[in-house]
Amino acid sequence: MIRRSMGGHAYSQFSGIPRLAEDFGVYTTGGGDNAVLIQQTAKYLIKTVSKTSDMSKAPAKESSVFYLWNASQWTCQSVKPRNFGEISLKELGRCLQFMSFYLTKSAAENLAGKIHAGNSPGISWNESLVQLSDAVHFHSLSFIYDSFLHAISDASADASGHIGMDGIRFNLTNLCLLYGLKEIENYFGQCSEAGIVTSDDLPIIRMAIDKLNMEIRKSAILLVDAFAIPDALLNSPLGRYDGDIYQHYMKAIVDSESGDVAPYWNDLIKPHVQHLKTRSKL
Repeated sequence: MIRRSMGGHAYSQFSGIPRLAEDFGVYTTGGGDNAVLIQQTAKYLIKTVSKTSDMSKAPAKESSVFYLWNASQWTCQSVKPRNFGEISLKELGRCLQFMSFYLTKSAAENLAGKIHAGNSPGISWNESLVQLSDAVHFHSLSFIYDSFLHAISDASADASGHIGMDGIRFNLTNLCLLYGLKEIENYFGQCSEAGIVTSDDLPIIRMAIDKLNMEIRKSAILLVDAFAIPDALLNSPLGRYDGDIYQHYMKAIVDSESGDVAPYWNDLIKPHVQHLKTRSKL
């Protein structure tokens, strides 16, 4: 996202962004941790969803999977919002929780069907990984969204009447809505299959996302600064807290140990530059 929004600067080594991208790639692909965690979570969800028909087996309300017992009692008609353009935080949260339950139950039924057809448990599991990954995705999404929602409520209660609290609440609410609606748009096929959206809802969802983006854009810098990531960690002149970009960008270039001309410069780039100079009227 950073590289896309920064244009050509994002591809310059002096901006620091390529290094950040390289570090991020190592963290997410180096040891395959995400794949392992997804499968471990999927196994837990499959075991959990098989117990949701018995309320006596429900865990404490503080549990990350307690919502599955509630969602097992819902229908797509009871969850589907009347208007996605005016959806509330609570309504959107119910949609995400219902999707988590629906996808987990569907994956469990698909897995059981493959085993019943004579496939080994291992082969059946591997063939169901896409469905299982989607179920885990929505479970994680529901957990993050619910945590975000509670944080907004707690902050509102603790800082009631404080100067600027209404603006903070407004921006965080929009950010939370954008987070949930964007995931519904990204997984529209699965949500449509579950029955919580129809083709008529898609233009409304997209319009709501566009509207939220316009509102959030006004406070984008403040929202990013709220993470308080120090300049030393970012190590990028484009992301400096004081906004003094070009002076430090030039300093990064001057201080660079690499002063060699690229091997393709004389043959490929220099002739074009000289040609443009001769044609320029400036």
